[in-house]
Amino acid sequence: MLKPLLHVLVAAGLSEQELTTICGRVIRGLPRRAKARPLATLPADGRLEQLIARWTTDPGYLERGIPMVLRVRGGRPSFATLVRKVSPKASATESLRVLQKRGLVRVNGKGQVRLLARFYPVRADDAVDLGLFATMTIDFLRTHEFNFLRNPRRGQGLFQRIAHKRDSDARIAPRFNSYVRERGQQFLEDVDDWLSRHRASRAERSGRKVRLGVGMYVINELLR
Repeated sequence: MLKPLLHVLVAAGLSEQELTTICGRVIRGLPRRAKARPLATLPADGRLEQLIARWTTDPGYLERGIPMVLRVRGGRPSFATLVRKVSPKASATESLRVLQKRGLVRVNGKGQVRLLARFYPVRADDAVDLGLFATMTIDFLRTHEFNFLRNPRRGQGLFQRIAHKRDSDARIAPRFNSYVRERGQQFLEDVDDWLSRHRASRAERSGRKVRLGVGMYVINELLR
């Protein structure tokens, strides 16, 4: 995970001894809680991510471009048929239980399932998805690594921008969080829709495949 960061720092002239010293100081400076519980981890489950992606892009499970509210069982469209499309051997009951636990769906009084979020969370209750955390961190660092060390010339690298003010009123921090959450979510959904529309057809699926996407983060020193 740290390889892109170390690559940039070594290229900037830091020696192995200097890096070791810096890392040691950072580790020793971390807060230590005698009674702190160990960090619980969420098991990786790419199948559920695929299920959400299918629910939000498959025309058979959309109504006016919005994910349908599905009955739990029955013929298509239903939650059970959606699960079978993604993973024929998976249990619809277990998939629903996990999605409910992570706050991604809600079952109403009529036994219908509503999708609450179209992106898989990095955290649920007191557990975190370390795999997703590592992936997001590596993506962020690799973007900088490429732009600093491999980009042929300005304007042809990976998009990387920042919008911040150092003298913002702390009282607007909560409103800022809500603003970015709303606008950022819409932007990411637009990106997700664009990638879905440009998905390779069956005739094109034999070609080279690469991972494409966008990551976002918020700067808010009030919460540090």
